[in-house]
Amino acid sequence: MPGGQTLSCYRFAHILFQRYAYDHVDEVARAHLHRLVAEALEGLRVEGATGAEVDAQDPAGPQQLARHWEAAGRFDKAAACLLQAGNRAGQLSAYGEAVQLLRQGLALVGRLPEGSERAQLQKQLLIGLARPLLPVQGWASAERAQLAQQALDLERQGPANEADLIGALYLDAEILSARGKFAEALDLAELLLFLAQRSDTPAYVALGYYARGWGRFFSGCLAESITDLRQALAIYDRPRHAPLLPWVDADLGVGCLSILALALCYMGYADQALSCSRQALAQARELARPLVEAEALTFGGCGFHALRWETQTVQEMAHRLIELAEQKDLPMFRPFALIHQSWAQALGGGDRPTIAQIRDGLAAWRAMGHRSGTPFLLGLLAEMLQHSGAWDEALSTAEEALALAVETGAPHRPDLYRLKGELLTERPAPTGAGQPPDADEAEACFHMAINEARQIGAKLLELRATVSLARLWAGQGKRAEAHRALAEIYGWFSEGFDTPDLQAAKALLDTLS
Repeated sequence: MPGGQTLSCYRFAHILFQRYAYDHVDEVARAHLHRLVAEALEGLRVEGATGAEVDAQDPAGPQQLARHWEAAGRFDKAAACLLQAGNRAGQLSAYGEAVQLLRQGLALVGRLPEGSERAQLQKQLLIGLARPLLPVQGWASAERAQLAQQALDLERQGPANEADLIGALYLDAEILSARGKFAEALDLAELLLFLAQRSDTPAYVALGYYARGWGRFFSGCLAESITDLRQALAIYDRPRHAPLLPWVDADLGVGCLSILALALCYMGYADQALSCSRQALAQARELARPLVEAEALTFGGCGFHALRWETQTVQEMAHRLIELAEQKDLPMFRPFALIHQSWAQALGGGDRPTIAQIRDGLAAWRAMGHRSGTPFLLGLLAEMLQHSGAWDEALSTAEEALALAVETGAPHRPDLYRLKGELLTERPAPTGAGQPPDADEAEACFHMAINEARQIGAKLLELRATVSLARLWAGQGKRAEAHRALAEIYGWFSEGFDTPDLQAAKALLDTLS
């Protein structure tokens, strides 16, 4: 014991003796004894080990201390111990336990008198609780949004704490982005980066570039997002910086690589994009943290390979993500994985999924409040309906996806115009109508897709829409115009010639020659 005292250990012969003795101690004496026990336990932990050694030697320490401090009436110390225990449980992927502990901590904070110390502890508990809620409720859940807003409100009331402010801004930006409010999220990311640069803390600066990078990506500013994400990667030093960023739900480096893969893919740099995707997945596996791997599989795996129309790889990635979600209690990822699995099976062969499966997945995804990514997922459903010959449903689904993409500014908007045009050209004419499908409206959709793709620098989507337009023109006898338009965009590419899009473009060019 500290101070050279000896430690004795006694055990009651029966639990009833212990309860009798405890219940017959008056409340004041009982609180005093709990305080003495808590102080003794704290002294043991301080003298015996610190940091990671404490985690290894005394895994239940903070919870035991919290119980004694609460019984002693020291709710501030009890809540602080529960914060520590909850954060530790989250790091060990015990998300349910983490949520329970952090909610207990918030309840105790409510028993503290108003003041700066209460506000500081409450902010940390609010931000801390939002993290383990993510795997269960999703990025955009109403409860996470409420926690983020409460944390920001407390921070604005002051006095300001740099770390808490950075954490609250990041959390709020993440939730706004997931809810499809990309402009608001980007504004917060800009503020976060400004404050981080002023703080001269490299970990915060890396976080600022990361937040602005994915904010710009989801807003359709692809080139700018690539610049920011590469800057974040250049600064980020995982061993030194990760412990300073407890608000990042997965890993900043893996997250940067995953979004960078998508941005590069949209812009037509297929080989560079594939390299980033592979790095993201490899690093996630090396870190051996389920949430990190799940997020890498979501963006750098399923989403990335679906964008490239690589159905076999999507099936493999989706299978792994479903397995991870079920084994590691990460339910929010299951709907996303099921949607991709159903789409890949429908278009690539294998087990025949039902339309109901992908609709159920979309319903679960949207029930969590997600609007980010929803236009892309609706596009997958429209392609699945198209493949099954349900033309009217496919067209209405594509139009729903397009309306949401226009509203939110999603970068996938050009491809949804192309998809609508494809459906207009392919669906059969109504029975007895005696007229062909609306080729003029389809052509307008293709031109809109090409123009919007050029505006955001999405060369992949420009190529894809030009292929569709060239097919339409070729069927109308405009083979020279079709060849000229397709040759121009195809000639821009310098990599990715083994991808489905470029292979299809080359085959059409050869046919038109």
